[in-house]
Amino acid sequence: MTGGWISRVKNERGAAAFTYVFMLVLLLAVVVPLILTLLANSALDVRTSRNERLAERLALGGMESVFAYLRDYAEDSGVDRGAYLEDYPGFVEWSYETPENVPVRYKAEISPEAQGRYIVTVEVEAGAGAAKRKKTVEYLFAPTMGTADPHVVTDDSQRMVVPAGNGTMYVGGSYDEPSILNVDPTNLEQLSEAIGAAIEHYRDEAYDSYGGWIDAYLPIAAAAACTGNCVSDPVWENWAANMPDPPVLRIPSNNYWDAVDVTFGSPSNPVVLILENRPRFNNLKMTVYGTVLFPQGMDSSGFNLTVHGNVVFGAGISPTTVFDVTTHKLNGEGGHFYVLGEFTPTNAPNLNIAGNFYADDVRLSNASRINIGGKMIVESELRFQNTMIQFNVGQDLLIGSLYTCCTNRIDTGGDLLIEGSITRSNPLELHSGGYIGVGGSIAAAPWHPIYVESGGGTTSLIVPSGPDGGGSGGSEGGGSPGNWNPVRVG
Repeated sequence: MTGGWISRVKNERGAAAFTYVFMLVLLLAVVVPLILTLLANSALDVRTSRNERLAERLALGGMESVFAYLRDYAEDSGVDRGAYLEDYPGFVEWSYETPENVPVRYKAEISPEAQGRYIVTVEVEAGAGAAKRKKTVEYLFAPTMGTADPHVVTDDSQRMVVPAGNGTMYVGGSYDEPSILNVDPTNLEQLSEAIGAAIEHYRDEAYDSYGGWIDAYLPIAAAAACTGNCVSDPVWENWAANMPDPPVLRIPSNNYWDAVDVTFGSPSNPVVLILENRPRFNNLKMTVYGTVLFPQGMDSSGFNLTVHGNVVFGAGISPTTVFDVTTHKLNGEGGHFYVLGEFTPTNAPNLNIAGNFYADDVRLSNASRINIGGKMIVESELRFQNTMIQFNVGQDLLIGSLYTCCTNRIDTGGDLLIEGSITRSNPLELHSGGYIGVGGSIAAAPWHPIYVESGGGTTSLIVPSGPDGGGSGGSEGGGSPGNWNPVRVG
C-alpha cells in the first residue's frame, strides 16, 4: 500500500519536472532567436556606421586632393585655369578592398558647365549589402584668370559675390574723408583706366548692334506707301495691318501732328520699323513687338512708346513735354534702349527699360523717373539738373563722370562705377549691391556729404589681392591674381 503511494508521488513530481523542462525549452525556442537577431543587428549597425565614416572620409579626402592640386597652379604658367582643372589626374574610377576586407568604389569626375564653370564630383561607396553606404561631395568652380591691375569684367559669369554690409568704396584720385559717410574709402590706382575700358566695351557693343541691324534690315526694308494725309491714325493702322514680307518697314519722315495709337507686330510675328530722317511726333502712342530704329533720331512733344524688343536712336535726341518709353524683353532677349549721341530731354522723362541703356551723354533737367533693368552706360557725363523722383539701375551703372546740383539718390543692384570725378552742390546718396568706384576725385564738402551703402549683390570690379589677401573675391584667395571661386553644391 505504501509503495503505491510513493510511486504515485514520484510520478507526479516527474510530470511537474517535465512540465518545467517543456516550458524552458519553449522559452528558449522563442528568446534565443531574438537574442541572436539583436546581436546580428548590433553587428550590422557597427558595420554600417564604419562604412558611413569610411565613405565620408574618402570623399572629403578626394576633394581635398583636388584643392591641393589647384593650390599648385602657377599664375605665370600661361595655362588657362579651366584647362588646368580639367587636367587633374585624379578624375578616375576604381574599386578595391581595404585591409579589413571592406569593398570600396571610388569615383571622381568633372562636368564642364556653361560660361566657364565646372562641377567636380567625388562619390564613394563603402561596404556591401545592407551595410553599404555612399557619400557624395560636389563643388562648383568658376575659374578666372589673374591680372596685375584692377579690371572690370564684362562677362557676367566672372562676377564675384559681395557680402551684404560689405561697404566697399574705391577711389582713384583724391578725396576728403569727412565728406564720405558710412564707409572708409580705399585708394586704388588705375581704377579710372579699368572703368574706362569697360565703358568703351559697352559703347562699342551698342554701336555695333545698331550697325548690324541697319546693315541687315535697311536693304530689305519696304517703303511705307501713303497717299493723301499720311499723318493720320488710319494710315498707321493700315501699315500695321499690312506689313510686308519680310516684315521690315521704312516709315518716311513727317511732322506727325495728329494723334496716333497703333500696334505693330506680335510676340510670334515681330517686326522691324525704320523711321527715317528725324520725324516729329506730337501725340504718338505706339506699341511694337520687334525692333525700332531712328537712324537720324527724332523730335517730339508727345511720345509714348512701348517696345517688346529694342529701340535705337542713331543720333542725339532732346524730346520735350511727354517722353515715356517702356521696353520689355521679347522671348527672353533684348529690351535695350540706345541713344548714339546725347540724351538731353527738356521735360521729365519716364523710362522703364528692361534691358541695357546706353547714351554718349545724359542731362536730366527735370524731376525724372529712370528705371533700368539691366546696365546703364553713359560714356561721358551723367548730369542731374534737378532732384530725381527715382533713379534705379538693376545691374551696373558705369558713367564717365557725375554732376548733381541737388539732393539725389542713386540705387544700383550691381556696381556703381565712375571713370572720372563726382561734382556735387548738395548731399548725395549712393546705394550699390556691388562695389562703388570713383576713378577721379571727390572734392571736400562735408556740408554736402556723400552717404555710401554697398554689398549684398555681385561685382564686376576685380581688385588685386593685397599683402593681407584682401581684394575682390570668392572663397579661396581673393580676386586677382586669378581665382577658382569654389562653391559647395552637394
